[in-house]
Amino acid sequence: MTRGLFDLPAPLLQWIDDRLTLFIPVPVTVAIWAVLGAIVCLELYRVVSPQERISRLKQEASAAQRRLSAYDGELEGAWPLMKKTLGLSLRRVGVVIPATLAAAFPVLVLLVWLSNSYGHHFPAADEEVVVDTSHPLQARWIAAEDNAPPRVQAMQPDGRVALDVPMTAPIPVIHKRVWWNWLIGNPLGYLPADSPVDEIRAAMPRREILTAGPGWLRGWEAVFLPVLFIVALGYKSARRID
Repeated sequence: MTRGLFDLPAPLLQWIDDRLTLFIPVPVTVAIWAVLGAIVCLELYRVVSPQERISRLKQEASAAQRRLSAYDGELEGAWPLMKKTLGLSLRRVGVVIPATLAAAFPVLVLLVWLSNSYGHHFPAADEEVVVDTSHPLQARWIAAEDNAPPRVQAMQPDGRVALDVPMTAPIPVIHKRVWWNWLIGNPLGYLPADSPVDEIRAAMPRREILTAGPGWLRGWEAVFLPVLFIVALGYKSARRID
């Protein structure tokens, strides 16, 4: 099983994305995912969070802050007001954390899926790909042939193939399974537990969805993250979510 918890919706997201990109440019499609992610995240937060309690704590904290600001006495007399203000702020944080963690799930799902789907692409047939390992073994890239996918191989010093991995997806790293893979899986699968290397890295070309600007600003992140934050802020204000 290569999928982790955050990867479970990936097949559905990919199915929808494949159909959207048939008639919508990729940058617009990524922006649509950002809009949906922001709305779903905030609506989920609104539903699972105790909005009335949060609003009440917010009002009490504001009132306590005003009393503290208006106080004009000795420091000893200010301590109860400071304690009250800090206590209300901490209580508010404690109330919103569970809902925040739950609401973050849709965004994390989208981030993982977009990274896998739009992060890199396979090189051209004549393009050289640098491959290295976590072990002093030689590694090489073998381009796709006929219907077979490209491969990466780790070689023993005498030239024997120690590891041969088909690259069925443009993922730059394949490694042994680790504990956090129950959350985020590797679409390529994992190296065997007894593999002579812990990971193999292939310098896959980054996928660019924008045609202007510096190279580091042409990936999916340059569209998704700004749209996500702008829509989230606007939606939170419009829905008056605390």
